Amino acid sequence: MRSKPLTVLPTTRQAAYTLFEIMLSLALILVLMTLIGTAINTHLRNQFFDRLQVEESRLALTLLNKIADDIRHVFLNSEQDENTASNGSVLPVTQAMK
Repeated sequence: MRSKPLTVLPTTRQAAYTLFEIMLSLALILVLMTLIGTAINTHLRNQFFDRLQVEESRLALTLLNKIADDIRHVFLNSEQDENTASNGSVLPVTQAMK
C-alpha cells in the first residue's frame, strides 16, 4: 500500500487574537460595566432622595400655610367679636384698628 504524500501547510500566518488578549478584553469590559453600574446606581439613589426632600418641603410649606390661615382666621374672628361686643355693630378690621 502506498501512502499519500504529506502536504505542507502554508507558512503564512492568519491574524487572530490570542487567549490572553481575549481574557484581558473581557476583564476590562467587566471593570467598565461595574463602574457604569455603580455610577447609575448612585445617580438613581441621589435622585430618589432629592425627590423625597422636595416632597417633604412641599408638604411642610402646605402645612405652614394652613397653620398661618388658621391663625389669621382666629385673629380676625376675635377682633370682630371684640368690636361687636363693644358697640353692637360689626366693623371691618381696618376701622376697628383706628
